[in-house]
Amino acid sequence: DECNEVQEQWFLDRHSELSEARQQEHEEDRVRFLSAATMAADSQAEVSLLEAKHAEQEKCFQQTEEAATARLASVSDELQRTLGELQARCKQSAAMEVEVEAGRMELLEAKATLQDDTTQLEEQLAMQSTALEQEQQTARQLVER
Repeated sequence: DECNEVQEQWFLDRHSELSEARQQEHEEDRVRFLSAATMAADSQAEVSLLEAKHAEQEKCFQQTEEAATARLASVSDELQRTLGELQARCKQSAAMEVEVEAGRMELLEAKATLQDDTTQLEEQLAMQSTALEQEQQTARQLVER
């Protein structure tokens, strides 16, 4: 009987030790599980935060792109308007240049005509002067006789 009691006590001790070991393993597993769950929750929160930041950056990028596109369109319109004005000014300038050249040609023709008229008048004056001198000389000669 004593042998059975010792054996039974040994089994009870072993059972108790195994139960404690299982209890401790179970507690360690629970701590590891809670730690892993906490890490997973932290990781999920970090992922959510990164996704939110990415969405905000994407929105900011889209707004910047839209503003840049609008500004580019505005600048393009302004450049087209300016180009149109410059082309109109060039046409106007070319027309004025043609008018100026025509006026210059008219002035040159008028100058040539004026020079011709002046030359003719000088020749007529010289001839009249010569004729007047001859008449004066003739008149003097007549007066002297």
